[in-house]
Amino acid sequence: NIILCDKKVGVLSHPDDNEYIDTLIGRIKRYLYEKGEYKPDGSQFPYDLPSLYDNKDAFFERVKNHILSVGNAFKGELCHWDVMNEVTKNPDLVDQYGVEYMKLLYETSRQVDPDAKLYITETGINRAGSEQYVGFTKHVDALVNNNIPFDGIGIQGHLSTFDSPQVWYDMIESLYQKYDKEISITEFDMDSDNEDAQANYTRDILIATFSNEHVDGFYMWGFWDGIHWLGNAPVYKKDWTLKKS
Repeated sequence: NIILCDKKVGVLSHPDDNEYIDTLIGRIKRYLYEKGEYKPDGSQFPYDLPSLYDNKDAFFERVKNHILSVGNAFKGELCHWDVMNEVTKNPDLVDQYGVEYMKLLYETSRQVDPDAKLYITETGINRAGSEQYVGFTKHVDALVNNNIPFDGIGIQGHLSTFDSPQVWYDMIESLYQKYDKEISITEFDMDSDNEDAQANYTRDILIATFSNEHVDGFYMWGFWDGIHWLGNAPVYKKDWTLKKS
C-alpha cells in the first residue's frame, strides 16, 4: 500500500524535542485511524489480525497477502529478510499454528523474492547454551527438520553486559556448526554509560564477529543518539559529535 502525502512547509516528518503530536507521521496515523485501518493499542500486529486467529484459512490468507504486498514492494532491494524475528520471545502464532505457519512464511517469501536471503532472527541469544539460545535453536531445528527454505541466522546483538568476546565468538561458531548457515548481526548496540567501556567493547565485539568467516553482515540498530531507542547509539551523540566507539 502506498500513501502520497502533501507535506506542508514547517510540518516535521518525525517528532523532536519541541513537537511530538503535530507531525507528518502523526497526521498519517490519524488519517488511517479515522479510516479504521490503524488501531493504536500498542500491538505490533495489524489491527484486524486477532479477529482471524480462530479461522485458520482466513488468517493464513491475510498473512500471505501481507507478505506478497511487502515483498513485491521491495522486490530486488532486499538482501536479508528477517522472515521470522523474535519468535522465541513471541511464540504465540507458532504455538497455535505450528510448522504449517512457518512453511507459509518462508515459502511465500521465497516465492515473492527468490533472490532475497531469508533469515530467522532472535534477540537475547548472546551466549551459547543459555535458555534463550536453546529456545531459539528449537525453532531453527523445526525449519531444518521440515525442509523449510531459509538462508541465514540473525543475532540481534543488543548488548549491555561485558561478557568475554570469546563467548560471543563461540556462540556464532556454534550456530554455524549446528546449521551450516551464514550468520548476521542484525541490530547491534552496546548500552553503557561509560563511554570508554562502550568504545572498547564495541571494538572487541567487531573483532570477534569478523574473526569468524561465516559472518555475512553487521548492522547497527541506529547510529545517532537523537533517534536511538535507548538514546545511546554506538557512533554519534545527539549533537552529532563522534563517540569514542
